[in-house]
Amino acid sequence: MERCATGLDRVQPSGTPIAIPPLKRLAVCALHTAYPHYRVRFPTVRNAPAANSMQLAEMELLRWQEITSPNDHIVIQPPAGALDVRGAARLIDHNLGLTNKLEVSGINNQGMTTVYIVPAMGQTILKGFEIIGAADDAAYPGRRPSMVRIYGDASVPLAAVTPIAPLGNSQIQEFTVQNDTPYAYYTIVFHAPVGGDRLQVGELRLFGEAVVVPPTLTIRPSGLNVEVSWLHAAGFELIHKATLDDATCLPVTTPPVLINGTNTVTIAMTATTGFFRLRKP
Repeated sequence: MERCATGLDRVQPSGTPIAIPPLKRLAVCALHTAYPHYRVRFPTVRNAPAANSMQLAEMELLRWQEITSPNDHIVIQPPAGALDVRGAARLIDHNLGLTNKLEVSGINNQGMTTVYIVPAMGQTILKGFEIIGAADDAAYPGRRPSMVRIYGDASVPLAAVTPIAPLGNSQIQEFTVQNDTPYAYYTIVFHAPVGGDRLQVGELRLFGEAVVVPPTLTIRPSGLNVEVSWLHAAGFELIHKATLDDATCLPVTTPPVLINGTNTVTIAMTATTGFFRLRKP
């Protein structure tokens, strides 16, 4: 949800206060069921006696979680002779204030600005992204980039888009990415502004999946059985196959027993060789 540009407490929905200027708030829902529609309820405002209305600038329902955050490591490389006016961190600070934007001045000869983002959550799979205009884009529409390219790591092309002319300030433009490969960082190239020598972007948000590393398996004999155990982590299932070359992995049908934070599956010891690993269904 985006807070209104006025930043007035009297019209803010109830809940944890949001500091001025306008900020983005995220709520993650672990849903695995598709619904034809959703109902959103706003029970009241923070200061109901003093309020005469309620307003909310924007609300988005997103399929993928955001993989960028203000905690990410970000580096900017402006074109030769250009100046990073406000700091690259403003591009991913979750703040849509007037000066909270990527701004590069003195761009000559169609120079390109390169930004490197290393998500704090580790390796991620990019599935989509948003480019959000600056809070004064309506006054300076020519400052938007003529093109934006995104690469996995340094050189794997993932997307190339042309932002449209803004219809207002802080306009959101959404894009999907066809990608199933995890990357440790992303390279974003902003081409020269549409007009003039100054580039600006309000916010860049990358969406996708975090790469979850499964727990380590421990296998040990126990009498006539074999015990396969691992530290508990939600969402994993134990699978097995007969040979390393076997392309098919089947779920282990024996349910694990959870004791003191460790899952253990007991399997009868036979002459048949078995290979085990954990996966997300």
